[in-house]
Amino acid sequence: PRQGHYDGTGYLNGGLIFLICATAFIATVFILQPANNGIIPVSEALTLEVTYSHCDPFYQRGHLKYIDLEFDDYEELTVDGCCSNADLIEQLENIPAGTQVHLLVHPKSENVLQIEVAGGILLQFSDAQNRIWRESVSFAVMGLLMYLVAVGLLIGMIRKKL
Repeated sequence: PRQGHYDGTGYLNGGLIFLICATAFIATVFILQPANNGIIPVSEALTLEVTYSHCDPFYQRGHLKYIDLEFDDYEELTVDGCCSNADLIEQLENIPAGTQVHLLVHPKSENVLQIEVAGGILLQFSDAQNRIWRESVSFAVMGLLMYLVAVGLLIGMIRKKL
């Protein structure tokens, strides 16, 4: 039968092959995504002294996705949603514009991993790293499950053809 048409077995060959490929591709993205934001030692983090302007939390479907941090003398940086919460947003919103802020930033993803102001540490490096690690493990597990689905679909397709 022609590709993508009903072949009498209950499968649409072209559609199933596309589904297998798409599942494998998405699984690969899930597994490789955390590599850009991986765990690093403090010594590899970029150390910045910047002048704080303001923050803009970004929500997606009711969940905090990230916080954009704006500075007078540096480009915009981001705090990942897994490292953020309402208390951090409140603390950031209470920092007066023009305040000097000490940051530790991931060199690849440019995510802020530590925020320190004269009054103390608002985001702790080790806490941020632990949260990112937990999130990356969950992404990897989801990716592996998607690979299993793709393999299961492929095996099912091969068995139907035999």
